[in-house]
Amino acid sequence: MIALNHRAAAKFAAAIIEAKNFGNIVSDLAKAVTQVPKEVSEDQETKHIQNILLYGECGAIIDQSENAGIVDTIHELFKTNNSKVRQAGAIALGDITVGNTTFFLAKVLSQMQVASQTIEKQMFLITLKEIIINNPNCLNQA
Repeated sequence: MIALNHRAAAKFAAAIIEAKNFGNIVSDLAKAVTQVPKEVSEDQETKHIQNILLYGECGAIIDQSENAGIVDTIHELFKTNNSKVRQAGAIALGDITVGNTTFFLAKVLSQMQVASQTIEKQMFLITLKEIIINNPNCLNQA
């Protein structure tokens, strides 16, 4: 399970990034999310998970629709062997979707329908849980 303190720290940092209008930080985070190392130390793993969660929290408050390929990118995280990275990706995708449900929700639901592996489907369920928790009314537009 992703530690609650990682999520709380990500929420706090995202709020600061939005308040200070640090858009370049968000784009750097998007790049960091796409760089999934094959072999990582525990410290590198923690940093990667924090980057994924922080990007998700930023996406919840700063529209990421300009980065349309992020749904596919995070979907790829669902296929890694690292369960914590998969989980962080699922949470982040839910948060990003909440940031612009009109743009992302249909993409998430479409990816969910074509997911072939059980673990991918489980990760999409975590994504949906995040969406429902943070913006339950958005599902009315699906």
